[in-house]
Amino acid sequence: MSDKKNVTIRTVENRPALLIKAAIAIVFTYAFASFAIDSGSYWHYLFTFISLAIAVHVISRLIKDYIRNHGSKKKK
Repeated sequence: MSDKKNVTIRTVENRPALLIKAAIAIVFTYAFASFAIDSGSYWHYLFTFISLAIAVHVISRLIKDYIRNHGSKKKK
């Protein structure tokens, strides 16, 4: 039981970090997309897709964490 409690505490502490990582990944995605459109460089397009994949991954982890901690609670 204490292991489950420690896991819950650890995921709650990571939520702000995940939010910051998601915001940073979205900013990088926007920046690389802007550079890619302006320059036409395939490297910028590659970095755009990589940062977009990271942003989607982090946001999905954030949503899963939120659902896991708040979605299963039943109101009494």
